[in-house]
Amino acid sequence: MPGLFSGLSQHVQKPLAEYRQTLIDISQLLLRSVHVLFEKRDRNEQASPAERKLYDDLRILHGRLVSSSDAIPRFARPVLRMLGLLRSRKNNDEGAKMLIGISNQVVSPYKDLSHLRVITDKLGKALGITV
Repeated sequence: MPGLFSGLSQHVQKPLAEYRQTLIDISQLLLRSVHVLFEKRDRNEQASPAERKLYDDLRILHGRLVSSSDAIPRFARPVLRMLGLLRSRKNNDEGAKMLIGISNQVVSPYKDLSHLRVITDKLGKALGITV
């Protein structure tokens, strides 16, 4: 039996580590990019290179969040949720939607800073991270 559990643990541990690292990366990116996120821009101006890079980075993190949470085997999810290591499917989906919403706001000529604050807060609450 010990061989069975050690064989299964690698199939849980690696995707869980990738998922947790993705949450860390999302938090760090948003904390580091506050000045870009909430920078006012004239509607006639195009998105700056920093805003376009943030857009791309957020889209990449969206993909990582979805794929890393899906990679965790189903049998392990209830226990990991109970231990606080994995957010619910609903929370992960909500967080993924908020990442797309934030990325869209960053490059939009109609950037709405109050809406951006709301969806950033929703992202933090959905994923249980500081943003």
